[in-house]
Amino acid sequence: FVSRHHQVYDMMSHRNGNWTNVDSNSAHRGKDIVVFAVRDVKAGEQMYLSYNECSDCENYAYTYGLPDLVKDYGFVEQYPQRWIFPGPGKPMVFDLDVKDGLDGKPELYVTWRRNSKPKKKRKEEKIEFLEVHLDRLDMIKDKVYEEAMKLRDHERSVNLEFYETMKTALKYGIADSRGEPIKQVVCMEPTCEVQ
Repeated sequence: FVSRHHQVYDMMSHRNGNWTNVDSNSAHRGKDIVVFAVRDVKAGEQMYLSYNECSDCENYAYTYGLPDLVKDYGFVEQYPQRWIFPGPGKPMVFDLDVKDGLDGKPELYVTWRRNSKPKKKRKEEKIEFLEVHLDRLDMIKDKVYEEAMKLRDHERSVNLEFYETMKTALKYGIADSRGEPIKQVVCMEPTCEVQ
C-alpha cells in the first residue's frame, strides 16, 4: 500500500528474523511510503517491519540493537533480539533467538553476526568484557529494582524486562563464546531467564 501518512507506517510492529514480512521504500526522503511484502503473508497475519534491517536502514543491522530500540521506541524487542556489545576490538554482534528444543520446550540460541564471535587472538579479553558487564548488572540488581518501583507501571515493566533480558543475553554470549551449554532456560515471551 501507499501512504502519505506516517501514522499508518508507524503502526506496524517491529520484529526481525522469519517474522519480518514487509519492508518499505525510504521514509526519510519526503516521498510517499510504499510498503511491500518480502514473503508470502497469510490472511490475518500481523505485519512486521524491521526497524534495523530495513532496505533503507544502511548499516543499522550491525549498529542498532535492542538497547537502541528501548531508548528510541520504549519496548524490549521480541525474539530474535539483536545485541551489540562494543568490547575490545571490533563489536560483538549476535542475535538471541528461541526455538523448540528436542523435548518440545523453548530454548534460546545465539547466532553471531559479521564474524564477530570472540576468536583466539582476543577471545579471553572479549569474554572478560562481557563477564565484567554481567557482574556489574548482578551487583546493581537491588538498586535497579528499588528505583524501578518509583516508575509508572509501563516504564517499570520495560526497565526491568530490559535489565533481565540483558543479563540473559550476556550469559548466552559468554557461554556460546566458551562453547558451554546453558543448563536450563525458563521462557516467558519475550524474555527468558537462565536458571
